[in-house]
Order: sequence, then structure tokens, then C-alpha cells
Amino acid sequence: MNTIFSMIKKGILYWKINGFSQTKEKVLHYIKYNGGKILPFNESYKQWIKNCEKIDESEIRREMQSFSYRPLFSVCIPVYNAEEKWLRKCLASIENQYYENWQICLADDCSPDERVREILREYEKKDDRIKAVYRKENGHISKATNSALELAEGEFIVLMDNDDELSPDALFEAAKLLQKHKDADVIYSDEDKITEWGERINPYMKPDYCPDTLLSYNYISHLGIYRKEMVDKVGGFRTGVEGSQDYDLLLRITEFTNKVYHIPKVLYHGRGVEDSAALDGGQKNYVYLAGKKVLEDAVIRRGYHAEVQFLEKILCYNVRFFPTKQHLISIIIPTKDKAEVLERCLASIYAKTKEQAFEIIIIDNDSKEDKTFALFHRYEKEENFRVITLAEPFNFSRLNNKAVKEAKGDLLLFLNNDIEVITEDWLTLMAGEAERREIGAVGVKLLYPNNTIQHVGVILGLGSVAGHIGVGKDRYDNGYMSHLATRRNYSAVTAACLMIRKEIFEEVDGFEEQLEVAYNDVDFCLKVREKGYRNIYLADVELYHYESLSRGIEDTSEKIIRYGSEVSFMNDKWGEQLKADPCYNKNFDLNRREMQLRTFQEK
Repeated sequence: MNTIFSMIKKGILYWKINGFSQTKEKVLHYIKYNGGKILPFNESYKQWIKNCEKIDESEIRREMQSFSYRPLFSVCIPVYNAEEKWLRKCLASIENQYYENWQICLADDCSPDERVREILREYEKKDDRIKAVYRKENGHISKATNSALELAEGEFIVLMDNDDELSPDALFEAAKLLQKHKDADVIYSDEDKITEWGERINPYMKPDYCPDTLLSYNYISHLGIYRKEMVDKVGGFRTGVEGSQDYDLLLRITEFTNKVYHIPKVLYHGRGVEDSAALDGGQKNYVYLAGKKVLEDAVIRRGYHAEVQFLEKILCYNVRFFPTKQHLISIIIPTKDKAEVLERCLASIYAKTKEQAFEIIIIDNDSKEDKTFALFHRYEKEENFRVITLAEPFNFSRLNNKAVKEAKGDLLLFLNNDIEVITEDWLTLMAGEAERREIGAVGVKLLYPNNTIQHVGVILGLGSVAGHIGVGKDRYDNGYMSHLATRRNYSAVTAACLMIRKEIFEEVDGFEEQLEVAYNDVDFCLKVREKGYRNIYLADVELYHYESLSRGIEDTSEKIIRYGSEVSFMNDKWGEQLKADPCYNKNFDLNRREMQLRTFQEK
């Protein structure tokens, strides 16, 4: 019953802000698609394929006629004892491409099964675009792929396993992208798995290029297309990292280029046969070990002051960055009374912070209670604690902007007063990220007191202007493709706990004071991103967030009006950017926080 009343209350608030027409459309959407229920993921994927994956061959052929640039794609496939039916399906999927300017470069890695070489010779005779090399000794996947590369004549290399399949429009979509982005050095798409019975399952809908997410695992994977010039520049595939050779190549290439483009369509189908790593990465532990090595090598090459950790249960990694110098961190906390809330916050900071120098600046926003001032008096005995009194109406942005002018630190940490620190080395890990020249805002995992998730990153367009992903999930839930448990790039993070270099804060002119309460952190992060910095979320830094304890959550007409004006401000300022978050895949439903596929065709 409480849930029903809550939904009605939210509906009324939405109607007051957005009007009848938009509210009606949202309600009809909720009822029409799955009756508002969350389908099992592969069931929703079936509906997505049916309703959203539109491949119009006649339209594709018409569009290809307008192509002024027709690059040659060399599909490189190492082959070793491949099962005949899967190898033939793999090759057929290339032969059936709508875009026909391709070649297939096959390298048999000295397969014991003579039938494999017979099949390759058959295909060589069938089409002069198909070439094969027959290695005299087994060299494993890196050497075999390098042998295939030696046959490649195209501008671009397409990497493919010998039992996987391409969507018939895969190379067309890559060529289409290159009409607009001739500078592309890496192109990748979304992917899924295909079973022995031809059923497509386990879709992997990816974000656009996120360099820090890439340090958690190879989310780019397949379909992976690389400019051959870049592959040659880094020396092709390295030996000694077999199993993660593609990851290693990608990391080395992206050290020379950021021209990485994402096609948000499922263009690659990994074969999910029995005993295949496609269905269970844990079956090939050497892949996981090799991944850690390639990351450690990347850390050394790039001169990072960092260590690589296993996240074994999810076959991902955690690259922990550490400060290269001593910082003074100014922790800025707005507060008004509720002394018991602030006291818990302060006690946890002093108890959990051992290595980093910090100062605490309390912004007292017109407190009235004696116990609040008693708390201030007790902590003012600490040399690194001070209180700034601002007796004015609450405006989160203005309060923090004024506090920054008083801050002595080179790093700023904006912190709500209803936060309790959990992780011992929280400031060290946040500072290690914040000092990196390419990093802007640093956010962390915030938990409700019942150990469910309150914040792991903000998605643009979610719900309305923006929203938190993963709300209500268990603290230890890894989430879809491990997004809850891995450090990764987001367009925005919450200012309930946000660290940034003071110089960047000043560069973007701080928080927007027209945004008194809502979305000031989203606006701030977008300004930071606009300046070329990347915002990041750290999954291994955890804090409790006793959200709304300090101010209350009642909905008044004044608050509704203010919130509506803040929504309008964000829409007017950021417009289409709020509908296309590069850190989130467009195939997800922005009306849900569960990372569910939209099962309807957008208008």
C-alpha cells in the first residue's frame, strides 16, 4: 500500500512539473511495455531484437551507393582445430556481408586435424578475397594472428574468432561510420552470444569510449576493428599474453590515439558452445591471469603510480591509483543543526583518515540549536577544523562556492553532513585519481544504512534530467556487466561525496548558483567534462549516506516550483546531451534504473 501511495505522489509531482500531456505519455509507456514489469534479461532481449533491431537490406544497399570512401577490411582469423560446422558458419557470415570490400586472412596454427586445412584450401579456391597461411609449428593465438596479419592488405583489421559470426550489416555499419569519421583508429560495436541452436542470448550493450572503464576489463572486445597502421605501429600481437592478446593490443594502441568510436548495435555474435569461454570466462583462468599482466605492463609503460588487483569473482580488475605527492584536501561540509548527524560524519572522518593531510570547513547555514554549537566548539580544538557561518536561505551551490574561497587545499572534497566513512584509505584513493591531469570529478560508492546502493554514478536522461543507477541494489551486487563493482567513467557523480582539483573548480566557475538544490552536481560535472576532463567512479571506496536526514523530504508547492525551474534550466542549457549519455548505451530504457533494455522502437 505504501508503494502505491508513493507512486501516486510521484505521479502528481511529475504532472505538476511536466504537464498533463507528458505525464499521460509516460503512464501509457509504463502500462504498454511489459505492463511495467521487469522481464528476465534474455526475454527482454528477444523483444528488443523483434522491435528495435531493424536491418533493411534495400535501405543499406541504397545508402552504400552514396559512400565516397570504401575502405578494405581485412578480417583476420587464427584457426586451430576448429569444428567444421562453426568454421563454415563463421566464414559464411563474412561472405554474406552487405558491404563487399573485404578480405579474409586465415592462419592455420598447425592444426593436428588435416580436415581444417582442407576446408581453408576449399575457401581459398572459391574466392580470391580469401587467403590462408599454414604455419609449420603451433605458436598459439598471438603468433597465429600475426601470421594472418601478414596477409592483410586492408586499411582496417577486423579481429574474429574462428567459431563466431558477424551480423550481415557489420562491415556496412563500420564503413558508414568512416564516412563521417575518417580519423577513426579503433571501431567497436555491441555484441551478444549465439548458442549451438542459433539462439541469441546475453547481449552486451557497451558505453562509448571510456578509458578508465577500459582499465577494469576489456569491455570493447568484439566487434573490434583497428586501423592497420596503428597495429603495425605497436608491433602487432605480443607473445606471452595469450588469452588477453586483444586487450593488450587495445591498451597499447590507445596509448597513441583516442580516436575510438562505438557503434551501439549488436554486430558480433560470440559462439557460446559447451566448454567455450564465451559462456563462462572462469573456464579459462589463464585469460584472467594474462589480463592482469597486460594491465600491469600498461601501468609501467604509462608511468602510473598504481597497482593492479584481481576482482576474482567477476573476472575484472581494479587499478588503484596513489598520490605522487602530498596534498592538502579541503573537506567542505554544509550543515544546519542535526548535530548528531554531523557528529557521526566528523567522527568517521577523523577515525578513518590516516595518511592524507586535510582540513574540514563546516558551512553553518543558520543553525539554531545549542547542541550544534557545542559540537562546533568541541571540534574547533582540532587545528584542521573551522566553521564558516552563513545565515542565508539554503542554496547548495552558493554555500559551497563561498567555502571554496576560504579553502587552503589544492584538492577539494564536497561532502554531505549525513555521510559516514567506511573505507580506511578513502582519501588516499580519491586523491590518487583526482591528481591525474586527465581526471575531473571523482565519485565513490554510497550506501544506505541497510547496505543497499544509493549511488554508483549518474546517468544523463535517466527518469528526467539525470538519475542514479543501481539504487536499491545489494551492496555486493556486481550488476550488469559488473558496472556496480568496477571503477569506471560516468558523465556525472553526486556532490554528496565529490573530489576535484581546486584549479579545475575555478576553471569551470564552480557550482551554478541558479541551481539551488537539484542537479547542481550534474551541471558541474558536465562543465568539467566540457573542458576535456573525465569523471570517474571508484567502486572500492564506500561510505554510508543517511540521505535527507539533515533537511527533510516534504514536498511543498515552493519546492515543486523550484524543482521545475531547475529541470527547465538543465534542459535549456544542456539539451540533447541529456538524451545521449556517452557512458551509457542508448539501447537501455531511461525510464528504469535496472539497466533494462528498452523493448520498443524510439520515435
